[in-house]
Amino acid sequence: VSDRVGNSLAEAFTLSFAALESLPVGTIAWTATEGGNWSDPENWLGGVVPGNGDSVIIDTFGPPTTIVLDTRNTDFVDVRIEENLQFDTNRNMMIRGSAVLNGEVTVTGGFSTRITCTDGASLTLAAATTLSGLDISIEGSASFSAPLLTSFQNADMSFSSFGEMPAGLVELPLLEDLEGATFIHGNTEAISLPSLVTINANQVNVEGGAVLSLPNATTAPGVRFFVSGEGSLLELPQLLSTLDGQLSLLFG
Repeated sequence: VSDRVGNSLAEAFTLSFAALESLPVGTIAWTATEGGNWSDPENWLGGVVPGNGDSVIIDTFGPPTTIVLDTRNTDFVDVRIEENLQFDTNRNMMIRGSAVLNGEVTVTGGFSTRITCTDGASLTLAAATTLSGLDISIEGSASFSAPLLTSFQNADMSFSSFGEMPAGLVELPLLEDLEGATFIHGNTEAISLPSLVTINANQVNVEGGAVLSLPNATTAPGVRFFVSGEGSLLELPQLLSTLDGQLSLLFG
């Protein structure tokens, strides 16, 4: 390959092209070929940073890279992210539709950072194996799936119901570590954590008629268990030791 006057290229190169799918109204796509800060307009189609009520697609069509969520209190409808997502400290993401995060999810600093999935929405963390410092709040009939998650640390994971509305499905088949975490189950759908053997959480709450099954848990050193509300049930059929722990039963 040469230019019009016969100058050849100094070395070979590859030029790649990717086509964005047709975007629905209100959907904003990441167009940068690498990672970067969420707040930078140059990373987004048309120079528009997604705002409240928008939907988001992030895919660089290349090797995995990291997107830094450095904006506060984002409120989205649908979100699909094919890259790794890093939350700056004290950042919050609200999901009102469907969110699929297909990369790793991390937090810088690990303070007051949260994903909230509102009633009827869904959150899938498809690739995350460890979460630390990121609160997860699943409300009403929202669903949550983290099929590869083994460790949830130093944060709160909560499930809450709205009246008589059916609860969403919760899938955490490999979760085996709750170090420093608070686990609050307060919806009407039964949750089972079959891989949890040693319960090393700070606190486990079961309330509002919820059912939490820990079928293979054998030890719970220092854990505070609180079970409250008519119909609430905490199943620990294999538990052998709760050294320095606490169990409170409050019904009314």
